Amino acid sequence: MATEDQDTENLGDKAKDALDDVAGAGTANKVEGGFKETIGEAKSSFGQATDNAELQGEAEADKLEGKTQQAAGEAESIGEKIGDFVEDAKDAIGGFFNKVKDALDGDDEKKDAV
Repeated sequence: MATEDQDTENLGDKAKDALDDVAGAGTANKVEGGFKETIGEAKSSFGQATDNAELQGEAEADKLEGKTQQAAGEAESIGEKIGDFVEDAKDAIGGFFNKVKDALDGDDEKKDAV
């Protein structure tokens, strides 16, 4: 039986997948990374205001984690675009070779029109 933490984690994963489906691959990581970076900025400001070195250290770790997650989201987005490009190129090349084959076989449209 799933625990409440597991249910929450599964719900979070589903929400991220839905966001990526709607807005494109990597969007959830970019958003979550931006949120973590913002939290880090807030911790940094508070740590400086209270002269709390430990909190400032946590802030730097949060900001780095956020930037890393945003970069991962960007990589996912680029990967999806490359995949789409490869599929389009494959289709175009296949169509070209089919036309060449048809022309060599004498199955071109001009012959059908006669």
